[in-house]
Amino acid sequence: MLCILRCGTPTKPGIFYCVPGFHRTLETWLSLPPGTDPHRVNLDAHAVPIAAKAGDFII
Repeated sequence: MLCILRCGTPTKPGIFYCVPGFHRTLETWLSLPPGTDPHRVNLDAHAVPIAAKAGDFII
């Protein structure tokens, strides 16, 4: 995802949510039981909202 923000946003509601440390659990996420859609796994409890200013570039 690449994004250049046209306007700023505070932490709440946030323009982007990050799951810190997700890269360490990627193998577990990819080896879910058969029939489980990994895109439907709820990660909301681990997501952290990120504030941004106008012109910030998110990669």
